[in-house]
Amino acid sequence: MITGLLLSLLLVTQGSAQDQYNLAVKLYDGVEVPKDLYHAVDLFKTAAEQGHREAQFMLAVLYLTGDGLPEQSGKAAEWYTKAAEQGHIEAQFNVGVLYLNGIGVGLDFAKAGEWSLKAAGQGSPAAEFNLSMMHIRGDGFAKDLVKAFELMTKAADKGLPLAQYHLGVMYCNGDGVSRDLVQAYKWADLAVKSRGSEAPDMREFLKNMMTPEQIAQAESMSSEWKLKEK
Repeated sequence: MITGLLLSLLLVTQGSAQDQYNLAVKLYDGVEVPKDLYHAVDLFKTAAEQGHREAQFMLAVLYLTGDGLPEQSGKAAEWYTKAAEQGHIEAQFNVGVLYLNGIGVGLDFAKAGEWSLKAAGQGSPAAEFNLSMMHIRGDGFAKDLVKAFELMTKAADKGLPLAQYHLGVMYCNGDGVSRDLVQAYKWADLAVKSRGSEAPDMREFLKNMMTPEQIAQAESMSSEWKLKEK
């Protein structure tokens, strides 16, 4: 078994970047072969250096988490950027987050916005959410609640619970949109009921300002949205 694996490693090392990446994933996960983090990292590196964007992304993850490699946020930023430059949507989002928080790179809201826009352009709801928050705070952009509302709506419509919660807050406060408690309750309800949601529950707070008819309408709208999502 070990001899066969070593022979496979030798052949793959001389093969294509895709072959190297595929075997690296198997070794990393322990699928079809014994788990071997050391050789997995080696193959991720080899494939990444040949320009394989998924390998570059994975190498960045390993450097950021310290899984099989020394934890180096600067190296993580370097490999995320290489993958992002090849259009990798998650890498683009992550580069934006790194610049937004100054992790492995200097704090730079302009670059955070640039990379978040690229990821949002490919449909990333998480990037749309971050861009919305940047427009609310004025980080890298002029404060613009209307634009923030537009971006938050896009992310919420894609099912991101945190965006749904914040969209509810925007409707409640009239931030970037006319105040609408029915819409606020609808989105607050969806945020709490979304799978894996950790969004705060503000429905009881909203109920104190609403009539029973408004609450029933909001709950009906929430149910209809969930049915359309399926």
